Amino acid sequence: MTDKDPLEGLDAVGWAGLTHAYGPAADVPVLLRELRAADPERREKAVWELYGTIFHQGSRYEATAPAVPFLLALAADPGTPDRVEIVRMIAALAIGYDEAYLPTGVPIGDWRAEVATMRTADPSEVYREYDAWVAQAEDDGERRSREFRRKIFDFDASRTSAECELAAYDAVRAGVPALCALLDDPDPALRAAAAYAVSWFPESSERALPRLLDLLATEPVPGVTATAIVAAGLLGDTSLTGRLRTFLSGDEPLSRWAAATALARLGVADPEVIGELAACSAEPPEQAESVIAFHEGDLRGYASDSLALLDDQVPAEAVTAVLDGLSHASGPAAFTITAAALRLTFGAERLPSRPPYEDLTEPQRRAVRILAELDEDTWQWVNFTQILRAWNLPDQREECRRYAGLPRGLPELDAVALGVGDPAEAADAFHVLGLLGHVGALAAELCEHGVQVADPEVEHGLLGAGTEVVGPGLERREDGGTRLLVPQAVLFGIEAETVAVPGTQSRRVRSADEVSTDSEHTFHTAILPAPAEGRDQTW
Repeated sequence: MTDKDPLEGLDAVGWAGLTHAYGPAADVPVLLRELRAADPERREKAVWELYGTIFHQGSRYEATAPAVPFLLALAADPGTPDRVEIVRMIAALAIGYDEAYLPTGVPIGDWRAEVATMRTADPSEVYREYDAWVAQAEDDGERRSREFRRKIFDFDASRTSAECELAAYDAVRAGVPALCALLDDPDPALRAAAAYAVSWFPESSERALPRLLDLLATEPVPGVTATAIVAAGLLGDTSLTGRLRTFLSGDEPLSRWAAATALARLGVADPEVIGELAACSAEPPEQAESVIAFHEGDLRGYASDSLALLDDQVPAEAVTAVLDGLSHASGPAAFTITAAALRLTFGAERLPSRPPYEDLTEPQRRAVRILAELDEDTWQWVNFTQILRAWNLPDQREECRRYAGLPRGLPELDAVALGVGDPAEAADAFHVLGLLGHVGALAAELCEHGVQVADPEVEHGLLGAGTEVVGPGLERREDGGTRLLVPQAVLFGIEAETVAVPGTQSRRVRSADEVSTDSEHTFHTAILPAPAEGRDQTW
């Protein structure tokens, strides 16, 4: 333990004059002190409440950035318990949910430009653009959704939220040296958390990248090595290609997965990279240590997302592997791979009209059949049906089954995924993928986790202060763990219509259908039409 109190100066901050999701932030110093409590239940409760106040459903507030230096000091002090959780919280405060930036990394230049534009924007012009966007709705359902979003849009709240988000990011960026120091910690989980945390700061890559590469030279724990490889890929450029290839051709499955995702991010699309990503989309390597935090540990989802990034360079056999994985998905584990499979089979553009099923290509027909056969635990989520709507596919299970020519009732099994379809076709797929890379047991298994496809014409990043989701929106638990997602049945009489543009960089779906924590203001959101590419838009 260091001699210096990591919370020194905590009471000098005017917390009561700052706000978080539930109003004045006077409770934040109490919660920060509770992170050092001897009782683990008290610490767990403090983590839960910090996520719920200064990181409420991914939003950041006036009190978020001032809390960051104290969290960094706690993480740096070996006497602080649960430092892994604190470092992961620090990363969340910087970027929100990481699927918004994967697999390409944080486009910080675009982010800063957006906030600068917002600071000088004319609110009346913004509202006129919003009205024009409402008028462009293609049907009554879409128009109702857009009118609802227009009604609850608050430019001032959106601008404040945007500034708080960037301020939190910059507060964490100032702590990159402290995070880099944790790469040498004896605890492998803390080393992995630190590598994950520094991966979001391309402006600090000159400091962080050499430390990550040093870690790769000595790290004995596969999960930590994999995390450092992915982090290096997010911060580096093509000069790293040779170094990363040594891991792609190695014997450790986690390192091969990580190297393939990193190389794909750098634009490398050769057979070995594609083959490894295809193999991991069908059956990802196991994590013995469970320290990989990217996509919340969803290696399959990350692999399929990386394949979709390569898009038209992906051969049919790799698409088959992704569909094999999709056929075994269920619940929230279906989201990421659904979006990847649809981009790979239908392309990045929304279908202008839904063609007859018979006019689809065979990969497209198989994708639709698999989606129609997924269970109710998948179809109950608005998050899932929004992804289908993004490609203009049926967003009701029975309608999708009718479209695919499937009977009502129990889903049929996907013959090709089970290896009982055309033997020649299956054998050919396996043969080619075997040449491409480490295919392993490509005979169809499982699939995991999810990204969300960004709202197409209204890319939005910041929901206003203090919101409780009752509409579509993947949410992290207030303790920072698994997400809380919203079944369609929870919607409160509002159609969750959205017209999403598939394949945009931004993937996070945020809902206008939200109830504020402020009972006097039913809705506070920040949504604005912004057809720019890049990170989730802030207005």
